Amino acid sequence: MLLIAALGAALAAPTVVDLQPEATSVALSPTVSLTNLAPAIGRWYLLRVGDSFHHVENPDPLDIQVSMTAAADGLLHITDPAGEATCSPWLGSPSPLDEAAKSADPYFPLCGGRLWRRKDMRGQRSPLEWSVEQVRDRWKAGEKLTELAKATVYKDRYLEQAQSGGSGVAVGGAKAPPPIRIKAASEDGTVAAPHLQIPLIGDKGSLPVGKWVPAASKGVWISGLAAGQVDVDPAVAPSLGMDTVEARALVLMVAFDLNEFDLDYELGTDHPRVEWAERVPSHRRINGFAGPDGFSSIAPLTRTGQVPPWQIGGLTAAFTGGFKRTHGAFKSGPYASHNNGSHYGFIQDGVIASSLNPGLATLIVWKDGRVEIRTWTEADAPRLRDIRHARQNGVSIVQRDAEGISRAGPFVDQWGAGNWSGSAEGQLRSLRASACIIDTPDRRFLVYGWFSSATPAGMARVLLSAGCTEAMLLDMNALEHTYLAVYTPGPGDTPQPHHIDDGMKVLDKTGRDGKLMPRFVALPDNRDFFMVVRKTREP
Repeated sequence: MLLIAALGAALAAPTVVDLQPEATSVALSPTVSLTNLAPAIGRWYLLRVGDSFHHVENPDPLDIQVSMTAAADGLLHITDPAGEATCSPWLGSPSPLDEAAKSADPYFPLCGGRLWRRKDMRGQRSPLEWSVEQVRDRWKAGEKLTELAKATVYKDRYLEQAQSGGSGVAVGGAKAPPPIRIKAASEDGTVAAPHLQIPLIGDKGSLPVGKWVPAASKGVWISGLAAGQVDVDPAVAPSLGMDTVEARALVLMVAFDLNEFDLDYELGTDHPRVEWAERVPSHRRINGFAGPDGFSSIAPLTRTGQVPPWQIGGLTAAFTGGFKRTHGAFKSGPYASHNNGSHYGFIQDGVIASSLNPGLATLIVWKDGRVEIRTWTEADAPRLRDIRHARQNGVSIVQRDAEGISRAGPFVDQWGAGNWSGSAEGQLRSLRASACIIDTPDRRFLVYGWFSSATPAGMARVLLSAGCTEAMLLDMNALEHTYLAVYTPGPGDTPQPHHIDDGMKVLDKTGRDGKLMPRFVALPDNRDFFMVVRKTREP
């Protein structure tokens, strides 16, 4: 990418396929070819039949191997635990690929369900998202109007002031995350969480401040407190004060034991996009390129915006990803002048949809399943081939320094340099969500934080007190952007969603037959999201 950036308009703009550094192709016949887009991961393939392209996914590369050697018979050769089979989904009248193209489903089984054809879908969006997009897209001053609305009409709209609760539910034992460090005055207190829907073991009651309560789903833990109740070492979070509103604001955290779960990621049907962010001026763009990587669409690859059918049985939770491309680059600060505005990068199933940029907080799922949050560096580039999923979203809220000590990120109190959204006048307090990692001697937890009204600096205080070694912002400002649901078995094959805030239930639809259609699960969504899926193999 550095070479492409240097040559600029002298090169033809690439496609998303050209961006893949290790993609390999084989001709099965004069008119049929197969491209393995990320061989080290082995999930996404591009099948070309004549002038048509078909995005094909291998649901389980550990058990299913697709031959990339041209065979004399010109067929796909697939090996799985049942043995070896051949497949030719382009043959027949109609062929399986013809049937897949006519199907309304985002995933269509091929080769006896060993492979699936992915299809571009139209994703649902909430009325609020639709309205905001219309304002931004139709009026030149649309962005300023939405910022004004956030600072006035929507300011503290989702604020929940933490209230003392009654008797708390039972707390966890040795397998729970470590207790959150809180002030002595709050040690025996409880906090009410009246809008929390996630089922807990025992009576719902109230949450003991700073302690972790087991959810009904094994390996899931819940904690709640007021942001001002935490006790943080000033050496790692200096001068990060809170106003009285933020100090009393409710914070809920959900921890997932990564001994129990895998983390997966799916791009939304529309977001994040891959074109230039509007906030990046023309002099920082590459002439002739439609986006920082050269393209404005990942076609011929597809975006389903929906949980794959083979993941539904183990699905335990889902939560929204990060910023849209609109805000996913820097307008000011040190990163604005680097790497054409330092657009936030993302990778799905080993395929780079938008290049990762140095200096940005990155949630990574490695090939071996390990989940990590780290600040991406240029020295990490050789490890790209081992990434299954990655999502960048600005700079770190919490990061390790050179000595390995976790501290508040250097830009948590700077609006422009941190690209935190809010307002240029420094009104950074808003509904926000975060992701962090907590390590114990025998466990690693992925923790989702839901802050009803917080600044990045205030989030750093809470997350450091919780023992987070690295932490990053996800999305903000509305319930649809900070959506999290934990699932329990529901009627038929449809998981039943339980939200971190019951106001999120409006984002799940009901079909004409009265059947619940949960967001991300039964309906394609315009936003990217993460899936917490119970492991099926021993770690």
